[in-house]
This record gives sequence, structure tokens and C-alpha cells, in this order.
Amino acid sequence: MLYVRFCAACHGLNADGHGPVARVLEIPPANLRLLGTRYGDPLPEAKVEDFIDGRAAVAAHGDREMPVWGERFNDIRAEGVERDRAVKNRLAKIIAYLQSIQDRSRR
Repeated sequence: MLYVRFCAACHGLNADGHGPVARVLEIPPANLRLLGTRYGDPLPEAKVEDFIDGRAAVAAHGDREMPVWGERFNDIRAEGVERDRAVKNRLAKIIAYLQSIQDRSRR
């Protein structure tokens, strides 16, 4: 559910980089099924978290305003430590999903 809500528009429902918004982007979205080929399997959770929440620059994500999901989870109504915990929980769920869909046939 979180992947569909926050990632699928660009990366596609199948996480192959062919979401409905992909064709209008200057830099094509990554095929997220191949992250393990590039970064190792299991996925390095901290590195993937940095990509999603904006601590690591991702050219296709544009400037720091779009999208830095660590700051864009606007429906989290908590503050301070509780908000940070809730954001981390969401990131962990998205990363677990990405881990579960890795294409291991290319290794």
C-alpha cells in the first residue's frame, strides 16, 4: 500500500521504472526490482533509506523539494520523536517490500 501510494506513479506498479509519470520525467525512474544487482542482496537498508528520505541525492528525484519522502509523509500526525519513529516505520515497510520484489534471476 505504501509503495503504491508514494512510489508507483514514477516507478510503476511493477517497480520496473515505467509508472504513468515516468515518460514526462527528464531522468527515467530506476527499475527498483534491480536494486539488489546494484547494491547487493539483501539490500543495504540504510543506503536505500537514505535514497528514499532524501539524505542521499538521487538525480531523478530532482532538487531537495521533490520528493523527499522523509519530509513528505504529511499524514503522520505525531511530533518530534514519535513522528521520526513513524517515518522510520514507513521507510522500513517500503524497504521490506523492495527487498521482497528483487529480481534474483539476473545474478
